[in-house]
Order: sequence, then structure tokens, then C-alpha cells
Amino acid sequence: MSADPHHRRRESFARRNLRRAFCPPPSNIYAPWPREAIEHFSTHARRDLWHAAALALYTGQRQSDVLAMKWSDIADAFIAVTQGKTGKKLWVPLHTRLRGAPAELERVSVFIYIRRARRRS
Repeated sequence: MSADPHHRRRESFARRNLRRAFCPPPSNIYAPWPREAIEHFSTHARRDLWHAAALALYTGQRQSDVLAMKWSDIADAFIAVTQGKTGKKLWVPLHTRLRGAPAELERVSVFIYIRRARRRS
């Protein structure tokens, strides 16, 4: 038995910190795309997929928030977004790369992006 009354606490602290230093991060943590990957996707992806990804990238919104965006939410150089997590409505400036996007997309719904049914194999 150690004469140091705090020995166990320090030992536990050291073990936790070593685990953090040498264990890989959990698999549910996503790394941001490098600029080269974003440029490649913008050039080679289907236009509707690129515009959806660009809206998420340049507005900082979650996938569910991007899918909830409506055509009527776009005004001048801004887009109104209601965050699903907080319910707060924000006016976000459209990035210069997004300003031409609405003209390229077909308006088939009140929503800018609609979920397409997945094909079953």
C-alpha cells in the first residue's frame, strides 16, 4: 500500500490520459474534407448533389436543415434557415459559389432539395 493518499487518483488520471494519447478516436467523429476533395466533388459530382453539399458547406447547416430549405427562403443574397436542433430562424448570407445555384436547379417542389426514393437491389 502506498503512503501517498492520492496515489490511486494520479494513477487513474495517468491511465486515462495515456489511453487518449494512443487510442484512435471514436469512429463517429468525422474529419472535414480537404479543399482538394471539395474542389473534386464540385467538378465531378451531379450538379444537384454538389449544390446540396455546397449549401451545407457554406451555410454550416446540418443535412436535415438543408433538406428542409424552401425556395421561398431565398431572398436577394440571403437564405433563411430554421435550425432543426434549436428551432431558431437565421438569415445566412449566400456564399458567392451558391448565388448561381438556384437558377441551375429544377423547381419540382416547394423544397429546394427533395429526397429521392432509394432503389432496392
